[in-house]
Amino acid sequence: DVLPAGLSFDAGTLTVTPPPGFVSSNSPFTEANAAFFTQAGQTLILDFGTATNPAAGSIVVEYDTTVRNVIANQDGTILVNTATLT
Repeated sequence: DVLPAGLSFDAGTLTVTPPPGFVSSNSPFTEANAAFFTQAGQTLILDFGTATNPAAGSIVVEYDTTVRNVIANQDGTILVNTATLT
């Protein structure tokens, strides 16, 4: 996920909720696990490694960001965040 300029990731807020039975080679799904989570500037990478999901379901990823007090964040500015799964 590449955060748009004007947003910053709030450390300690990442939560990942996999479906029942989901197994990953890179668990636990925490910021402290460098095999799973890395941040480089505005880019957040969550690497699930080799994963097995025995049933249909969704992985819910949530985290907080802060809208930075910078000149580009004027009233009415829309900040769009789009994550990519590969």
